[in-house]
Amino acid sequence: MAKLTQDELIEQVTTQRKLLQLSMDAFDAGNEVAALQLAVTIRVLVHDTTNSASLLQQLGVKDSWQWITAASPVDKANVNTTWNLTLMAISAEGPVTWEPQGRDYLEQFQTFVTFDEWWKTPVVKDENGAEFHRRGLVLVLANKAGGAHVDKVPKDAEALRSQGSLGWESLQSGLITQSPIEPSVRTIAEELAYMIDNNPIT
Repeated sequence: MAKLTQDELIEQVTTQRKLLQLSMDAFDAGNEVAALQLAVTIRVLVHDTTNSASLLQQLGVKDSWQWITAASPVDKANVNTTWNLTLMAISAEGPVTWEPQGRDYLEQFQTFVTFDEWWKTPVVKDENGAEFHRRGLVLVLANKAGGAHVDKVPKDAEALRSQGSLGWESLQSGLITQSPIEPSVRTIAEELAYMIDNNPIT
């Protein structure tokens, strides 16, 4: 199979960045299902397998960048649940919800790590002790929940997604079963968009 030229790869990154923005805007407008497309676009840009290389890997920039992070790692000494990619939004009128972290948060704290740290470090932990990194959250939506493929969602991810395994309860509505995975992936998309917008691709 013939390899793409550098110019063709850059054009593809530009296209994927536009897709990322369209899905982020749709998510922010209330269409949470747009997180499925976000996960697929993130996968195309950064996820490598034994059979395929991501766009940023093919360009040779993925491992040279320092990656901005909106989330500190899971603290192993903390026995409580952790949701470092999202914020808990509390309203007197309605249920508690999980909200993504935006560009302003990223630009305020300016914390950077290597790609492997960004992609593979656990940043979410539920009451069962299950830990989740960005890679796992993205691939659940892309490969299992209908982004690019439909398959059985692993039990730990399903507990996080639909059974309230972060363990919080709302006085108005009881156990919070809204999935933190989709808003977490929205935060990951914001981080990735920041990286593309603020690093040279030549």
